[in-house]
Amino acid sequence: MSSIKNITKSITETLKASDLKGLTAEYGEVILDSFLEDGVAKSIPVLNTLLAVFKTSGTVKDMMFAKKILYFLTQLSDVEVEQREKVISKIDDSNDYRVKVGEKLLYIVDKCDDHEKAEIVGVLFRAFLLEKISYGYFISCCSVIEKCILVELREFVLEDNLVYSIAFNSDLLSWGLLSFKEFFVDLEEITNYGYEGGNEYKLNKNELEFELSYTGDAIRKNLKQYYIDLN
Repeated sequence: MSSIKNITKSITETLKASDLKGLTAEYGEVILDSFLEDGVAKSIPVLNTLLAVFKTSGTVKDMMFAKKILYFLTQLSDVEVEQREKVISKIDDSNDYRVKVGEKLLYIVDKCDDHEKAEIVGVLFRAFLLEKISYGYFISCCSVIEKCILVELREFVLEDNLVYSIAFNSDLLSWGLLSFKEFFVDLEEITNYGYEGGNEYKLNKNELEFELSYTGDAIRKNLKQYYIDLN
């Protein structure tokens, strides 16, 4: 992707200052040249920048990236500009993260397999903008989305399980949705008067199980309504 500085600047401008209320997922079914003729899309800097890149390169990769950005942005349409600007500027102005929010989002969206994952990233970013999750948890959630299989993610989000077994849920653990449940080991002394060697000992332990990780809990809470609405 060329002109990375221009794209980073334009997505930051879009996130902090653009009115996204008219942006809907239906735009994602129309090729870039068509939907950018609409007044709503023309008011979104990052889409205009991506259109210019696409017209120059003409590659499918650039067009698909633009579509992923579009689906990401549709999830922010009901977040007021002032709220977006306040929360993003707080991160950008801090010394906690070297990479600015806009640039980080480009990396994240670019790693999404398709526009569906980019849309889910948008749902999670909306949760961050509304201060339901921290920026750190948003980054952790995006790492899970990058690795996961969406069919299994949907099942995980919509179910209510709190404890999982190692036999059936190792993928959820490797993605970061689960963590190891506390494992107890206890050595019990058993008095055996008929045993000349002294008392015997019995090893007591619980089964090795998984539980929701903090990231898994954040994903379930913030994606549940999204998946319910899709049904």
